Amino acid sequence: MAEWEWQIYCRMWDFINSQNWCARPDLVVYVRTPAEVCLKRILDKRGRKEEAAIPLEYLQALEVLHDEWLASPALPEGQCLVNGILTPVLCLDGVRRWTAAELRKQIEASLPEKTIELPWGARGASLTGE
Repeated sequence: MAEWEWQIYCRMWDFINSQNWCARPDLVVYVRTPAEVCLKRILDKRGRKEEAAIPLEYLQALEVLHDEWLASPALPEGQCLVNGILTPVLCLDGVRRWTAAELRKQIEASLPEKTIELPWGARGASLTGE
């Protein structure tokens, strides 16, 4: 990510947070997928012309930034900062295929006090890995 892209991203994030448009989530679900797998999916499965030129190095840099935020060794395990508040993180393996039932089980285990409604559960869709 170029410095100017990062600055725009940070300014947009600061604006959203300053307006309280972004409520604190109960849980952040991080579908951690290696950059190489992301690139393969972009090229082999998505087939969008505008994405064909995305360099692996860009995806690797995004992977590092997401890991720093969502899996930081500086914070308690399974926690990240959202609006300066520790928030639980559920880290899922983005390489594997998850069914709606498996996702529900993982989320419910992370939030035992909440009732979970997954909009795609009735249709049997999944979060797709390879």
